[in-house]
Amino acid sequence: AVLHDLEHVRHEYPQTLLLARELVAFGDTWRVLTSENLLRARQLVEQPGQDPAATVCHHRENKANSAP
Repeated sequence: AVLHDLEHVRHEYPQTLLLARELVAFGDTWRVLTSENLLRARQLVEQPGQDPAATVCHHRENKANSAP
């Protein structure tokens, strides 16, 4: 599953893979979702000019009525 609700992940998933353009961390959730790893992930996605051809993800507000 791909999840962005970190509190939900912390409570429900014993293992976590943290990605942000590249692998940041993998393993026990409590070891992966540290402030240091989350900062590293944020820095990776906020670096300007990394990949100008990268696809932009858009959030759909109404997922139930959206076409796939």
